[in-house]
This record gives sequence, structure tokens and C-alpha cells, in this order.
Amino acid sequence: MKDFIFTNKNINNPFFYKKKFGNFYFYSNYKLSFLKKKNIISFLFGKIYSKLNSKNSKFKSSYDGRYCFIFIKNNEAEISLDQFSRLDIFYTKEKSNFFISSNFNEIVKILEKKSINQIAIGHSLNVIGIRPPKKETFFNEISRIGVNEKLRIIKNQIFLKKEKFKSLSTENYNDNKIKEYFQLNQQYLKQLSAGRKKNIYMSSGFDSSYLTANQIKLFGSSNVTGHTVIQKISKRSKIYNVFEIKRILKLKKHFGFKLKFTEVNLVKKFSEIFRTNL
Repeated sequence: MKDFIFTNKNINNPFFYKKKFGNFYFYSNYKLSFLKKKNIISFLFGKIYSKLNSKNSKFKSSYDGRYCFIFIKNNEAEISLDQFSRLDIFYTKEKSNFFISSNFNEIVKILEKKSINQIAIGHSLNVIGIRPPKKETFFNEISRIGVNEKLRIIKNQIFLKKEKFKSLSTENYNDNKIKEYFQLNQQYLKQLSAGRKKNIYMSSGFDSSYLTANQIKLFGSSNVTGHTVIQKISKRSKIYNVFEIKRILKLKKHFGFKLKFTEVNLVKKFSEIFRTNL
């Protein structure tokens, strides 16, 4: 996995590659490719997926991807991300030095003093996703660039600049759009091999139920098999997802497809399952 550190301090290189740009240092575990024009240096870390709009002067509005763009001019720098901030870039300041990196662990190693961010830890324990909020980390001294944010480095000081949010215009769709999307979905499913059996992992919710009904219509109920899990988490709750099971059985009765259950029994096999997933 590619990683970098962008800083104004000459540190012991944790990677094999080092490049100096004026007052800045770039450390990475890959050889850097950059563009240089007079006193301007720019380079991109990450991936470009597609070109969006060649007429737009802003880089992130012109290219879709998962990337970090670094722009250096006259010993000042600007760090910006793709339009959705898909890439996690961390930054911190220690005394007169700044550190910006794609690798959280490397910044943790560099910082001498760190304090625990209790709110971020509480968020990770209570919110599905097991991560701190986008701009936070487990340490108060380390932050993460958020959506529509970019960093500016002026005289070795980090300034966070937030761009104004511009909402897109909406369109009033009618029922014809539903038919259009349904036809597109049908065309996609028809491209799947007709001779192969279809396996659908079912939760009894709208998405998996819709896919099941759609594929039965195209390929026949004998070619479709639904899969779901019987969850036994504690003696008190018995079958934890009993409502899902009942709904899936009703769907099976209505459509006539095959159905397979897999039991996950944490009451009897917790130690075994825990060891398997270590």
C-alpha cells in the first residue's frame, strides 16, 4: 500500500524514498512523480477514475477519483482532496513543525506528546462503523481533512480552509423514471449467465426481496436460492432475528424459490467462532 509523509522537518525516513522541495520534505514508500513548471511544483497521491468536466478550472471538479493533490509555490503549499474526500489524510502540528500523512500510525510514532480524544472513542463504541467522526481521530493532536476542506501551509503554519457547499439542483421525476430504472435493472440482470444458479443473500428487507422477485421472473424459481443466517446470540433472546426468518419464509411460500439457512450459534460456539476470526 502506498503511503507518504509531507513535512517541513528533516526526519529519520520511515520509508525508502525522500524528496526535498524548498522548505518541504516528502517521504514515501514509492518513487514520486511530479510536475514542475517554473516555481510551481505539483503532484498527486492516489487514483484518478475518470474525467468529469474539462471546462472546469478546479482540479477536483474535473476529475473523479480517490486522491490527494499537493501544490507548492514559493515555499507555500496547498493540500486538497477529491470532491468526496474519499482518501484519509491526517495532519498535526508540533512546535514549529507540521506533519501531513496518509498513514495514521506514522504520525502517531512521530508525535512526542499525545492525549486521548474521549469523544472520538465514545463515538466509535456507540455508532455503527467503529470509527471516529470524519475529521477526528483517537488523539486530540491529530486531525483528518474533512469534506470540502483543504490545508494551506504558510510560513510552516497550517491553515484549514473550508469551501462553501453548493447544492445541486433537483429534478421533479415522475413514474416514468421508475419504469426506466426498472428496465435498466432488468437489462443488467439479463446479461448474467442464464444457465447458472442464482444465489441471493437475504435480509427480508426491500433490496434483497426485490432482487429475489426480479430474478425469479427472469430465470425461474427453480434457479434461485435464498440464503440467510439464523442468529442465536443469547439464551434469553433465543433466535435473535426471528422476524427476518418469518418474513423470508413468507417470501419463499409466495415465490417458491429454494431456501437455505445457516445457523450462527454464539451461545454454544462463541469460543470456536471467536478463535476462527482472530
